[in-house]
Amino acid sequence: PDIIIMIDPSRETNVLREATILGVELWAIGDTASNPSDFEIFVPANDDGKKSLKLIFDTIEKNL
Repeated sequence: PDIIIMIDPSRETNVLREATILGVELWAIGDTASNPSDFEIFVPANDDGKKSLKLIFDTIEKNL
């Protein structure tokens, strides 16, 4: 893939490691427990809320 968008990066450490090894651009949606400096694009949001995730992904879909 060209881009990986991960949700709750504080839990998904394997994705971060694999994307870095493969050189894939990594975006993240996370709450305050996440480190935004590890990502090309970081969206601070409630990574457990279905409504907030739907809004973010709908916005991404409309603009890509």
